Amino acid sequence: MALPDSEKVIQELNRRFAQPLPEFYSRRIIFWYDEDREFEDKISEIELVDAKVVVLTGTNSFEIKKLLSHDDKSSNYLLYCPVNYPDLENWLLPIQLYSEEFRADLVSIWLDEMGIANTANLRKAVKDYRPFFKTKAHRTKVAALGVDIDKPAQLYKALIAALCGVKDTNVNLLIRTVLRAGTDAEKNAIYQSIADCGADKIFWAMVQQVSGYYDEEPDLRKLSCHILLTAATRTMRMDNLAGLDSFISAAHESYCYDFVSEWMHSGETKELYDIARDIEDELRLYNRFMNLPVEELVDTEMFPCVNECIL
Repeated sequence: MALPDSEKVIQELNRRFAQPLPEFYSRRIIFWYDEDREFEDKISEIELVDAKVVVLTGTNSFEIKKLLSHDDKSSNYLLYCPVNYPDLENWLLPIQLYSEEFRADLVSIWLDEMGIANTANLRKAVKDYRPFFKTKAHRTKVAALGVDIDKPAQLYKALIAALCGVKDTNVNLLIRTVLRAGTDAEKNAIYQSIADCGADKIFWAMVQQVSGYYDEEPDLRKLSCHILLTAATRTMRMDNLAGLDSFISAAHESYCYDFVSEWMHSGETKELYDIARDIEDELRLYNRFMNLPVEELVDTEMFPCVNECIL
């Protein structure tokens, strides 16, 4: 049975072979050129209604010439050609000159499958992240999101959403889903799947844009510190967080506060609690907050130790 990526190609090839032959022709030979070898692992799955399929390997051109010129002069043939032959070494050149040409664009097939516009920018985005898009299950998840995608940035968010296993491209949800899987990147299966596809740069660019967090060597733990401490500046004076300035972006206080507040009211707070506890321990926030008056703490909810300090 043919693989899903091959179905449209098979339909098109069967259509081509079913067309009336040109005058004076008794059969049809089509050379399928695939220099990028996009279908090399699928060619064995392709069966055509009225044509035989032969694969050119780079060393069997004389054998194929004998087949077409002597052994079988009547059958239709599809010659899959993932290699280039210099003209002087190409035994098949005379046959190519009177045969037909076929090319299949895998990226176009994928975009159509996902219901995404076939534009130059989106084609490049798909090519840049081929390790992700070559997997059928990934493309199915992107299509299932049901979002309009007409810009690379939207496609990138859909890619991250598919790897996160969520059905929404909301940036807060994507970042929260990654953090919920753990702040140790090496043990975080979701983050590793993003990195394995080469999409970690996309993730960190998205994070920087909304939260202001940037590091030459970005780290999920530092990101958590950045978001929680920046959020805390909404309800706590900056001088109470003196010495922690590197974790804070005043310009992104509103976003970080809303991010944490949304998480706290999401019903998925266990991981947030654990992250906050780790940050408290690492930065010794309990000792810091114990020296503050109650009125300086009472409105800050994201750190569990605040309640302990008040009580």
